[in-house]
Amino acid sequence: MGFVPKDIPTEESERFMRLMLDELTFLYEGNALRFGLRPLEVASWRKDIGMDQDDE
Repeated sequence: MGFVPKDIPTEESERFMRLMLDELTFLYEGNALRFGLRPLEVASWRKDIGMDQDDE
């Protein structure tokens, strides 16, 4: 499983990962600041995984 912070109880780790993956799915340059990310980082990440906004 991916990185789960140590302060997340083991029994909640799967739920935490699901939540994070959902959030990443809907991440775009406009809401990236909420997570401390720069818009260009998000654009690059989306391009790398084949989720260019032009494709949506």
